[in-house]
Amino acid sequence: MYSVINIRVPLDGYRPGKSLRKLYNQNSRKFRVEIGEAFIDLEKERLYQTQKKRFKGFIFDTLEEFLYAGSAFYLFDTREVRVYDGDKLVAVSYFDAGSNSIASLLGLYDQSYADRSLGMFTMLVEIHYAQSKGLKFYYPGYVLEGMSAFDYKLRLGSIQYHNWKGRWRPFPKVNEETLVVEKIQQGLVAAQRLLDAKCVPYESSLYPFFSVGYLEGFAVEFLKSVSFLKLFPDSFTAQTGLDLVLEYVVEEGCYLLSRVRRTTDFLDFMSAEFSEEFLDHDRVQPALLTREELIARDFTPDNLVEIALQIGKTELAL
Repeated sequence: MYSVINIRVPLDGYRPGKSLRKLYNQNSRKFRVEIGEAFIDLEKERLYQTQKKRFKGFIFDTLEEFLYAGSAFYLFDTREVRVYDGDKLVAVSYFDAGSNSIASLLGLYDQSYADRSLGMFTMLVEIHYAQSKGLKFYYPGYVLEGMSAFDYKLRLGSIQYHNWKGRWRPFPKVNEETLVVEKIQQGLVAAQRLLDAKCVPYESSLYPFFSVGYLEGFAVEFLKSVSFLKLFPDSFTAQTGLDLVLEYVVEEGCYLLSRVRRTTDFLDFMSAEFSEEFLDHDRVQPALLTREELIARDFTPDNLVEIALQIGKTELAL
């Protein structure tokens, strides 16, 4: 687990550093750049197919599915930057335009041009476009605490980050925050200590479908914890067909003890597949989880562990 840190660049008075200005000027002289409404063709699909294996987590099969997820209509004003070497498309990036900001979505480039830093170049083109329109902010997405894969975005400079209290702060102050993954881990460790003391068997699971729990409009309740503890992991599931799950809900700072069902009935609306890291990880729970019964909730794990122990004694004859 890595904490997502959402970032933005205030554009009023923004000027990239010397090395980025040099990159922008050199590539602007070498390549032809076009900006317009987003549309997908074979050239762009080719770039996506050559690059999608480097993505982590959920991977959409096509560029169309990545951008529009099978929607019959487009919710956002999505635009694109096209970079040509002569008549050859060598890079494309996509961004959503808003009333005072733009949000960068995806950058693709021909890998034979890797030495030209075209991913960074298209970000600079997007920023220049936003400034030319008098917009206030550029949102390049996020970085991950503890993982450097997205740190190239920090090269833009003047970065602000969004904390859990709804404030935008200068990025160097992020070290003052207790980030979400740390809070989750602290909550789960407290529960694990009690389970160990009471000799309650458990295994820790990672749940990549946690974000489905934040969607509305379903008749069932999906779990929305990215990690949880599965209690009596072999015997309870074998006997009841359900999982006994202890969660720490970070937004509420409380614990939930629930009977949970695994289901694939709702996966038809998910057009993405897992990256190899998910498939090769024995802790990952690859099915959707619905809450069949909320047994108890509390702000400390003590009572819930006692209830779980009682369930084990009565229902599993431990």
